[in-house]
Amino acid sequence: MGLTKSLYADLSCEEVFELERHCDEVREADIAAQDAAMEAEAAEQAQREREDRKRDLAIAEVENEEACWCKFFESCPTCFGKA
Repeated sequence: MGLTKSLYADLSCEEVFELERHCDEVREADIAAQDAAMEAEAAEQAQREREDRKRDLAIAEVENEEACWCKFFESCPTCFGKA
């Protein structure tokens, strides 16, 4: 007989119920903590994805703008009136 079985054999019915109730409470608390950690991780991942998307859109916007390096000349058709 294993140690756990011999310990259970020495317990009264009330003690077994109390031990099982305590184990259930501990298990439920652990599950709740795991769920909370998973939700927090999912929220962080969603936030990172939103930030990445925002950064990608900003980079795409900058890349789509026409870049002209002749800001000294007002006769340039690309940057005339933008300086």
